[in-house]
Amino acid sequence: MPKGTKLNMNVRHGEVKMANVLRNIKADLSHSSLLAEVIDGDQTEIKCSYAPVIIDNWNGGRLNVNYIKDVQLKNVKELNLLAKSSDVVIDEVMTNVFLSSRGGSLSIDKVNPKFKSVLVSLQNTDAVIVLPSTTYDFKYQGERSRIDHPESLKVTEKKSWDTIYLLGQNGTTSSTKLVDVNAKYSNVTLKKQ
Repeated sequence: MPKGTKLNMNVRHGEVKMANVLRNIKADLSHSSLLAEVIDGDQTEIKCSYAPVIIDNWNGGRLNVNYIKDVQLKNVKELNLLAKSSDVVIDEVMTNVFLSSRGGSLSIDKVNPKFKSVLVSLQNTDAVIVLPSTTYDFKYQGERSRIDHPESLKVTEKKSWDTIYLLGQNGTTSSTKLVDVNAKYSNVTLKKQ
């Protein structure tokens, strides 16, 4: 495809495999797997349902996944993810992500030490996040949820009814980097790299 081409796709059943860089793509895929090397562009909007999604490099945009048992995002720079009843694995977060998961599971295997923000909203989700050893600020609000975190994460805890609030940091000084987790009826496991 010529550079700068705008692509709109609406695919039912089959497989979409893209070897090029896709920039500012708009796609609605149902029962159609998506395999791509590079997704880019802050105006990218992809909605996928009922079939696997495997992306090597996600550089920008929005991804909405529904009822998918195999969502693999290898290197993620900028992402706004909405996941419903899906199992999502992110190999590495590079910069900024907002991840919302309702049902299913979420796994982040690595957060790059140069990241800026990891914002996570969970409901009825099991999440495992491997955090860097670098300095960052940390916030957690968990309603009827369970959290396990490394001892190196220094937090103060407040409780109000069935909600736990944790506020603190990893490292010795305040930072512009932020990890913020909001959980309802979820299990959250934070690990150190």
